[in-house]
Amino acid sequence: MTNIREELAQKLNQLSTEQLYSVCQFVDFLEYKQQPVRAETPLTNNDTLPKVVNHLKEEQGISHRMRQPGSAIGTIKILADDDEHLEDFRDYMP
Repeated sequence: MTNIREELAQKLNQLSTEQLYSVCQFVDFLEYKQQPVRAETPLTNNDTLPKVVNHLKEEQGISHRMRQPGSAIGTIKILADDDEHLEDFRDYMP
């Protein structure tokens, strides 16, 4: 008797490209099902905005890095120090 991996390899070799895509999708589904289930605490109307935002970030896998003061120093270069361009906005200034 052959082992399961060899048997599966033989069967896969007989499939069309379209069928192989279906097999790949099914394997992805099986892997997804094996992931541990996270215990979530439901959001309520009394939750604060930061809690809701953090919950949404976790759901979407968005990580939050803390901004560092002064981290943009040197990234912006002022080519000319003039006020000529402000004349165009004179009508909008108090």
